[in-house]
Amino acid sequence: MENNNMINTGADQQGGMSMGEMFDFAWRLRYWIVASAFACCCLGFLYSRSQTKMYERSAWIMLNNNDGTNNELAMLQEFSGKTVAKKIDNEVFILQTPSMAAKVVNDLGLNYRYYRYGRAVGDGFTGSGTGVLSRKLFEYYKNSPFEITVQNDELLPANLQVNSISVDFKMKEDGSFIIRDVNVNGKDFDGLKKKDTYRFGEKIILEGASVTITRNNDSEEEVVKGGKYICSWGTPTVVAKGFIKNLTVEAQGAKTQKSDVIVLSIKDAIIARAEDFLNTLSVTANAEARAYTNMASVNTINFIDQRLAAIAKDLQDVESEYKNYQSTRALTLHSSHRLPLPLTSSIRTS
Repeated sequence: MENNNMINTGADQQGGMSMGEMFDFAWRLRYWIVASAFACCCLGFLYSRSQTKMYERSAWIMLNNNDGTNNELAMLQEFSGKTVAKKIDNEVFILQTPSMAAKVVNDLGLNYRYYRYGRAVGDGFTGSGTGVLSRKLFEYYKNSPFEITVQNDELLPANLQVNSISVDFKMKEDGSFIIRDVNVNGKDFDGLKKKDTYRFGEKIILEGASVTITRNNDSEEEVVKGGKYICSWGTPTVVAKGFIKNLTVEAQGAKTQKSDVIVLSIKDAIIARAEDFLNTLSVTANAEARAYTNMASVNTINFIDQRLAAIAKDLQDVESEYKNYQSTRALTLHSSHRLPLPLTSSIRTS
């Protein structure tokens, strides 16, 4: 007892708390601690549900044969005698260029994108989607109920033209929609009055461009009254930059200089779009390589034709000079290549 009293007295003199007092203090706040832990779990759950899932898809491309050159280039090398070296690093670089990705985006129409606000809990596409929890964006792919058309002002120079537009709107019960927000070239556009009502097919005039939103009659998706949607557009070059960030291109194997296979992988929120992007990128890369090979073959053939034409001209010049040489010296060549015998001769008899 004396030892315990001495310990407690020492703790009180130092202004600290004993273990028992700390436990007693925490026990009095047990309801607040449990409520805080529960609130943190709920917030963490809502945050994780509000994040968009990313999926990864991969594909591969066989570029070369075992000898490091494809058949067309090997034929060209044998025909022209030129050395053709195709390095794997160049192919990896080309597949990640914005110009190559922009062609894929343009072919698939990926520069037109459509979203709908939905609930973070559940699939997001059930119910009205007009409540407080309707904060998560769900993207349509090939099934959007809307279509956006953008017309740039042709009088503006290329560096001043609009390269991206996003329109956030809310559906009304009468089938029209209210503009909630407009974003032009990554910045908020204040030229429109908020809460302005538009009809589908009505032109929305912006600075340097006009936008028209129409209904897609081929889509089976339902348009919810009071639902909030986003229609966005961007130039293929601008949109391609976002895909390049999630694209990985690397040679297969440890010895990349001797590898014939390039592995492509991309991360995207929509599996079908990721697969379509990789497939179209492979087709586009093969078409570009074939066009380059054909161009090299055509250039080689044109070079040979030019050389043959120059040689033929030189032969004609030589033949013409030879004929001139014959005519100036009155020489006549017979088919037998012999000199003619004299017409008369004298014969002596004894």
